[in-house]
Amino acid sequence: MRVLLVDDDEDDRIIFQDAVRQVSFDTICYTLSDGIEALRFLYSIDHLPDILFLDINMPRIDGKQTFDAIRMNPKLARIPVVMYSTSNSEIDIQWSRGRNAKYLVKPNDFPTLVNSLKQIFNELKTDKTKRTLIRQVW
Repeated sequence: MRVLLVDDDEDDRIIFQDAVRQVSFDTICYTLSDGIEALRFLYSIDHLPDILFLDINMPRIDGKQTFDAIRMNPKLARIPVVMYSTSNSEIDIQWSRGRNAKYLVKPNDFPTLVNSLKQIFNELKTDKTKRTLIRQVW
């Protein structure tokens, strides 16, 4: 599995990568520091990430603007996105739900992050299995 985290906080990127490694040793975790880097990266690669985690509050273009740019591009629009933020604002959560994106408040401790990632990765695998089965039936 390929995961991309876009977050301007270097410590958060390192902790996230460590948590991903603990959840799944064979998962590749790319990290970038802002939305512009993320869009350039996504436009330039052949193998898109299986899931994208976007911090909301970032310089240059924020996570919401990055999300909108991703959804407007047919090549990128199907990537599952998790908005990943310290904000627990109901406005941010509803914004994400209204755009069919998951929302994860950055946990305060490492074990909670690991457990949250396990749940999200399991949901992603289950969803991919369902899509594969539907395609096989048709």
